[in-house]
Amino acid sequence: MDQELWRRARRHEDFRERGLDVGQGERLLAIFAALAMYATVADALAAGSPGSLETLHATPLHAVAQAVVSKKLLSFRA
Repeated sequence: MDQELWRRARRHEDFRERGLDVGQGERLLAIFAALAMYATVADALAAGSPGSLETLHATPLHAVAQAVVSKKLLSFRA
């Protein structure tokens, strides 16, 4: 994810300053990335880009998040 190692160290420091465990912070970041990706693809399809909106909506957000973070289990609690 990080091409420059100082970015990871700085991000981890920011998580700690906010009272988040590094693992929790990384998962939260992945969830936001998955939500952003899902919304972006949905908007593109709605605007007429090739693809099937039904197929997109049939794909659970959990599967999108799993693909982003390569984890078998990822829970999102609102």
